[in-house]
Formats: sequence, structure tokens, C-alpha cells
Amino acid sequence: MDWLERHLAVFPDPELVFVIGAGQGRDLSALARFSQTRLVLLEPQPRWADFLRQQTVSLPNTEVLQYALDDSSGISTLTVFNFAELSSLRPDPALTSLLPGARQTAQLQVETRSLGDLVESLEIPGGANNWLIVDALGVESAVIDGLADSDLRSRFGHIVMRTHQQAPNSVDPNLSTTAYTLLTFGYRPLGDMDYSDGDWPRMHLQHFDRSPQHKELETKVVALEQRSNEIETEKIDLQEQIAKLGEEIQAAQRDSEQSRQLLQHQDDHAAKAAELAEQLSRSTQTLEETQVKLKQRDAEAKEREKERDVALKAHEARVSELTGEIELLRSERNERIAKLEGVIDQTKSDLSISLRLQTLRESDLRELQERYADVLETRNAQHQLLLKIRKRLSLAAEYLLQLKNESDEQRKSELTSGLVEALAHDIVEGD
Repeated sequence: MDWLERHLAVFPDPELVFVIGAGQGRDLSALARFSQTRLVLLEPQPRWADFLRQQTVSLPNTEVLQYALDDSSGISTLTVFNFAELSSLRPDPALTSLLPGARQTAQLQVETRSLGDLVESLEIPGGANNWLIVDALGVESAVIDGLADSDLRSRFGHIVMRTHQQAPNSVDPNLSTTAYTLLTFGYRPLGDMDYSDGDWPRMHLQHFDRSPQHKELETKVVALEQRSNEIETEKIDLQEQIAKLGEEIQAAQRDSEQSRQLLQHQDDHAAKAAELAEQLSRSTQTLEETQVKLKQRDAEAKEREKERDVALKAHEARVSELTGEIELLRSERNERIAKLEGVIDQTKSDLSISLRLQTLRESDLRELQERYADVLETRNAQHQLLLKIRKRLSLAAEYLLQLKNESDEQRKSELTSGLVEALAHDIVEGD
């Protein structure tokens, strides 16, 4: 199941499918299974229009129109390339750089129709189950101009568009300019994009027409969301205030407990004061001895601190050296990743070119087969003519031999008349 079949399978069978730029019938296999669907194929090239009529003889409710889509109805020049997908009313010279073997083969005067005139002449009803498939380059502006009319937008609930205009717009860099314009018309992209042709991907968009009630509900939802955010902010403020009050209560409880303990121990402190005075005297002597030992330990600690500073500086130097090596490895890794990405992009480009060259070879093969058929037909006609000439020459030789051997003039005259009548009769029969 290809990309288009997967997207069609998600929705009910279309009531109408309108294909702009049907060309060689790329999507006919995906659309053929919808026997009750009205199928309209638009193709300006006479050769491909006749081909599509032959391919859709067995498909009911199918119509092939030999027009090109343009901003207005009239006559315009179609530039034809040996790659069918490049043919356009407005060919982009930059596109041929994607296909080295591409060349212009002809320029045709074709009839053009605007999207509005086509919809009106085909009497396409409004409905979300009509599909518009755009598979022609250079018609994006004509499609956008037509869909700018809200009445025309109501005729097509789904759009499948192939476009090479992948330059990002200023609002959303992830969308092409064409896709962003369709978003402003109420269309939304669905599912993944079709990258089977990386140079001209396809997107599927569905139209969501919002009613006044829907818009009113959206306004109410926005207001409710805003009020919900305000309430959430107030809730957070209240929670912070409650937390502060809890901390203040706990601090007051701690102060009260400390006061009670102080009163309880006050008497004990008075009794111990004398004992502490005596102990203080003894402790003073011990303190002096301890101070001497502390000075010695301070000197030892300063020495160890100097040794630690030296070790720390050596460690920092090693860390700096390792950091430099890491940055160098990271730079080399990034360069390798960039080279691999370039190789991958080149491989993708080469594969795309190979596919197009294969298409060109198949097109040239079909042309050679047609020429061979014409040459074979001419050869058969010449062979039939040589057989007729051989028959006439044999008949003339037979009469001339008889004429040579006959001495009677009367008989010679009869033989001559017989030869003329035989040749005339043979010519009549041959014709």
C-alpha cells in the first residue's frame, strides 16, 4: 500500500477526486478501487490526455479534461520537457539542475482554466469528502488564488499537493510558504509527508471549517483557561502564605520551650557556678599547655597545606590538559559526523538522479519501439510492391518470348494487344 492509499484508507470513500496534472496516471492504481467515486483528471498535453483516456476506459464515472490550470481561463504556452514532471506553464530554470539529463522538447499552445471556472463547469458540490490532488509544478499560485474564495474551499475537504517550494516561511520555519498559506485558509496537515521523491515531496491537508458556535466556544475556552491560570497563581500565593504562617508558629513554639527549659535549669546553673569556677582555674592551666601544642600543630598544618596547594595546582594543570584533549576529540568527531552527513546527502541525490535517468531511458525506449513499428510497416509495403512488379515483369517476358518466336505480323499484333490487356488487368487487380 503506497502513501496515497494509506491516507485514503483512513477516511470514507471520496465522493469526487479532482487530479490536476494527471500526467502518466501516477495515482490511477490507488484511485481505481473507488468504483462509486467521480474521478476528474486534468492534463494539458494531448499525448498524455489520450493515454489517460485509454487507461480509464474501464473505470466508470471518469472524465479526462485537456486543460492546464492557471490564474485565468484562456490560451497559454506549455513548456514540455523529456521528464514529464518538469513540464509547466512557468518552468523554473533551477529545477533542471536536479536532473542532468533534462531537456526542453517542445512548446505547446494549450487551453487554460482557472480553478473557479473548472469547479463551476464541473458542478462540483460542496462537501468535506471531495479530494483535490495537485501533481503539477508551477500551479501553486493558481491553487492558492482559487482557494482564497471561501466558497471554493467548501468544495474540497482534502488537498494532496506536490510542490518544490520548500523554502521556509518567516512565521514557522518547519512549513513551506504554500503549506503556511493553506493553514491560514483553515487546512491542517495530516500524517507524514510523502518523500518517495525527495525533491518534490507531497503533503496531505484537511479543511476544518469552524462554525460561529465553534468560534464562540473557543473564545470561552480561552477565557476559562485565562481564569484558571489566575486561580492557579492565587492558589500558589495562598500556599506560600500558609507555609510562612506554619514556620512562624513553629518558631513561637520553639521559643516557648526554650523559656521553660531556661527556668528549669536556672537553679542548677547557680549550684554549678562555684564548681565551674574551680574547674576554670584548673582548665586555665591546661589551656596554656594546650595552646603551646596548638601552635606546633598549626605549623605542621601550614606545611601540609603548602604541599596540598602544590598537588592541587598539578591536578588543575592535568585537568586543563585533559579538557583540551576532550575538546580536540569532540571537534574531530563533529567533523566526521559532518562528512558522513554530506556523504548521506550526496547518496540520496545520486539515487534520485538514477531514478530519473531510468525514467528517461524508458521514455527513449518507447520512442524507439514506435519508430521501429513505422519502419517495419514501410518495409512490408515495399515488399508487396516488389511482388507486384515481379509478377508484371514475368508476364511481359513470357509475351515478349512468344512475340520473338512468331513470324506472322497478324499474330504479333494479337500478342501485343494481349500483353497490354494482361498488364492493364493485372494493374486493376493490384489496385
